[in-house]
Amino acid sequence: MGEYSRGKTELINALFFSEYGQRMLPSQAGRTTMCPTELFFDRTSNSNYLLLLPIETRTGELSLQQLRKQPERWVKHDLDERDPEIMREVLAEVARVKSVTPQEARKLGFDEDMLEHDRNKPGNVVVPAWRNAQISIRHPLFERGLRILDTPGLNALGSEPELTISMLPRAHAIIFLLSADTGVTASDMTIWKDHIDTEHADHRAGRFAVLNKIDVLWDDLQGEKHTQEAIDRVRGYTADHLACARTT
Repeated sequence: MGEYSRGKTELINALFFSEYGQRMLPSQAGRTTMCPTELFFDRTSNSNYLLLLPIETRTGELSLQQLRKQPERWVKHDLDERDPEIMREVLAEVARVKSVTPQEARKLGFDEDMLEHDRNKPGNVVVPAWRNAQISIRHPLFERGLRILDTPGLNALGSEPELTISMLPRAHAIIFLLSADTGVTASDMTIWKDHIDTEHADHRAGRFAVLNKIDVLWDDLQGEKHTQEAIDRVRGYTADHLACARTT
């Protein structure tokens, strides 16, 4: 979890896709992951694939759990590990957006004040093209049962409560990504207090706040000692604000 542009997807790329030698999941400055994305390995089908649920299904009465039982409502793409370039292009779908009017956005259940405006179509706003993405990918940890939920930033947390807010208390662990150059911002604190630092949650023993992007604190002119002191300060500040223990 974390606010947008904190490096959540980049962390997943580094942990699970490094052998491909390129970023397989879309990861660049700004908002990239636009819908809740689940990563796992489907041992039943024993195959790699990407499943996408169109955003238009939000106007119906069926829950996500019910829609999971209707494969015809999902768009499926096979993922071929032998062709990483094509696989990367297919996985880029998780970041696809569409332009809609504010009225259409409200009909889909979005708060238009939390959406970006479409610069190419004045008056329109940008919404995710997909409601949920499921990625089955062969990896030793996924084959052993690990399942990861990559959440969008705060602006989309409440969009799919079945996959975000309601699942968080049941997660075995939560990794909360922060940016070292900003520390704990107001929006970071909102996520922490409202969705992570809760009293009755299974993840209380596995709750980690991670400072990412420490390279922005490097200062060749000031030297390594100055850089380490800057990192220690932001670590202390972060730990104090979140009331959690510091680790190296």
